[in-house]
Amino acid sequence: MKKNEGKSKPYGYIYQIKNKKNGKVYIGQTITARWRENQNPIEERWRRHQMDPAYKREQGQTLHYIENAILNDGPENFEIKEIDTAESQKELDDKEKHWISYFDSMNPEIGYNLREGGADGLFSDEAKGNVSKAITEKWQNPEYRAKQTEERRTRGKEQEWKNNMTKINREKGKDPNWVQKMTEINQERAKDPEWREKMSEVMKEKWQDPEYQDKQAKERKERAKDPEWVQKMTEINQERAKDPSYREKLSEAGKQKWQDPEYQGKQAKERKERAKDLEWVQKMTEINQERAKDPSYREKLSEAGKQKWQDPEYKEKISNAMKNKWQDQDYREKQMKARRECTKKIQDIEQFLKDIQEMNKKKEINEKYEMDGKTINRRIEDLLGQYGVKNYTDARSYLEGKDVKEILNQIKGESNETGKKQEESSIDEITKENKDKNKSNNDGMKEIEKEEPTDLESDLKNLNLKTEENSKDFDYLKNESSEDKEPTENYGLENKKESQENQNQFKNVAESPIGEESEDLDIFNDSDKKDEELDEKSEIDDLRHENFGSGF
Repeated sequence: MKKNEGKSKPYGYIYQIKNKKNGKVYIGQTITARWRENQNPIEERWRRHQMDPAYKREQGQTLHYIENAILNDGPENFEIKEIDTAESQKELDDKEKHWISYFDSMNPEIGYNLREGGADGLFSDEAKGNVSKAITEKWQNPEYRAKQTEERRTRGKEQEWKNNMTKINREKGKDPNWVQKMTEINQERAKDPEWREKMSEVMKEKWQDPEYQDKQAKERKERAKDPEWVQKMTEINQERAKDPSYREKLSEAGKQKWQDPEYQGKQAKERKERAKDLEWVQKMTEINQERAKDPSYREKLSEAGKQKWQDPEYKEKISNAMKNKWQDQDYREKQMKARRECTKKIQDIEQFLKDIQEMNKKKEINEKYEMDGKTINRRIEDLLGQYGVKNYTDARSYLEGKDVKEILNQIKGESNETGKKQEESSIDEITKENKDKNKSNNDGMKEIEKEEPTDLESDLKNLNLKTEENSKDFDYLKNESSEDKEPTENYGLENKKESQENQNQFKNVAESPIGEESEDLDIFNDSDKKDEELDEKSEIDDLRHENFGSGF
């Protein structure tokens, strides 16, 4: 039993206990981690085999076959020896099964084993009946149940014991058969409402302990580093989310949590920390963009937002929070900087589009053009919005494999066409205005002709007044025409020439090239006011999510 001294110890051992009086055998296993470094696992296991039966009998506990035999025949009539080793829990379980089968030690005439071996080893029919009956009877006793519970709690506080059990269970968890078996057992248990309620109460009690919360948080962070675990949990949660009752339950739990100001503050703090991680921000952006493609999701968000804004208390909270934010000098400077960035122009549109094509990260674009992500997205939408492009991701997809110059020419062409339409509209309005003036003057002349003659003094007075009014109209029309035209004695002809020349003048304007003063399509200036409005809305949205969460 000392042949392994001086060598590195294996994960575990398979041993045999033999009754010298009748030749019956018992096959068992033990792991090295259960014992201290200076202890021999086989010797220590045999010492426990000798001690446990007497203790169990004293406590009134049920004894196994091998324990009864040791008590009845005496430890001196038994011998123990190592028969195999293993380097993992799975290998240890497999070898235990092999040796139990090899010695046929589940046969009551030959051995003392009650099950096939390993973590998932099946009990013999006789053993099943005896164990089930014994356990059921014992657990009917409230004192026994309380005692067992207390013992398990006491053991659970021993760090060494917890570490050993954790290691054992993790090894077992690598065996798909064991995992499947335990899953089926728990699924069967979960059908019992009383069992579910009991487990729920137990977990609630556990989560009241800050130490337990910290432990769980650390474990989950560690697990989150494992892509396989993340994928597995994602699939599980996606499957759960198909159940409307489950979604409703989660929603109600979330709403209840957000009523707690302490929870709100904690979440706000955590989100601020996460927001410093650019990878996390990018990941959440992609997730939210994908969600936003679902009309029902957008409608749900919209309704939730409208409902919130019906609450005067909520409005007051947002208003006060914004006022408090603007009291912060750093925040003010940050917002002013962002607004200045909103008014910045892209000087070289062609290079800007090429950079979107070639640069792999949006952060590089932001740094080169000294703008934040929102401003870059607005510039992109101003430039390519007519093609359904709204942000950097859309632009990357739209520009992929395309010639930037061709796209630029296309934008210029459409811009010119828009300009011509606007100028033609202006020409039509001015031409109509001149026609209306001509008609008014002609109607004035006709009125003079229609007037009946009166006495000479009255006629002269009326004629002078009409002449003075017509003279003012004539001067007005003459000033409207170009300065190099020669005056005409014919009043109607003069008006026709003026109208024609005005039309020609605006026709020349319409045919002149659009945008000659700026080859880079300075189309952003008109969006400044829009940018400021969007900034303000974005600030409010950010603040809502930062301080009050989604609410569902």
